Amino acid sequence: MRVIKMFKRTTAAIICFVMGGIGFTGLIKEKNKEKISEEKYANAVSAYKTEADGRYSVYGGIMENLQEKYTDICGWINVADTKICYPLLLTTDNEYYVRRAYDGTMDKNGSVIVDYRSDPSLTSNRNIILYGHNMASGNMFAYLSKPERFINAEIEIYSDGVLGIYKPYAAYIEGGNEFVKLSFTNEAEIERYISDGIQKTIVDFDTVPQGTPYLLTLITCESNLALGDKRIVIHAVRTELILP
Repeated sequence: MRVIKMFKRTTAAIICFVMGGIGFTGLIKEKNKEKISEEKYANAVSAYKTEADGRYSVYGGIMENLQEKYTDICGWINVADTKICYPLLLTTDNEYYVRRAYDGTMDKNGSVIVDYRSDPSLTSNRNIILYGHNMASGNMFAYLSKPERFINAEIEIYSDGVLGIYKPYAAYIEGGNEFVKLSFTNEAEIERYISDGIQKTIVDFDTVPQGTPYLLTLITCESNLALGDKRIVIHAVRTELILP
């Protein structure tokens, strides 16, 4: 894991203006909503624009500005070239934002929810657990429905001024909740958790966590009703920690 003293992610993340999933009922309406959201947050981003090695501090600009008003926002997730570019919501349970947007308004898309037992400084958690709906529109965590798309992905988690970069190492479909594990009593336990994920994976990511790993777990519903009440799970390991 590398720790470096500047943000070096490209300004491609500035597409994060799209606060995805705000009351969409169809593709046309979705595009209109995205356009409105882009216009709404353009000023917020430009107001926080800073030079950092010739690039913008995008996450700090968007998230921290919103966080002043919506205090349940504790971070941001971005996966380049996908719709996964959302604020992360943390409150006292995992239910409140299931059908609510980040501002508390009712929204069938819900929000990307951080497990309520997590430390709000997300990158300090040994395993960040995130939940999102598998929407037919492609919003929220629908991208997880084809885990092979994540083979070359880098998942960015911004929280409390720190940007963590995570690479997937396992993906599978499973019932129950054994994969929901936020903390570990010792390194042997986290090694078993990682090993179990790799043994179950349906995609070969060619990534094996090493050293003292910090993990990220993305969870969404499996849309195939024939499989019953199961979840799509993607595990990733932190490969970089980027400080401001």
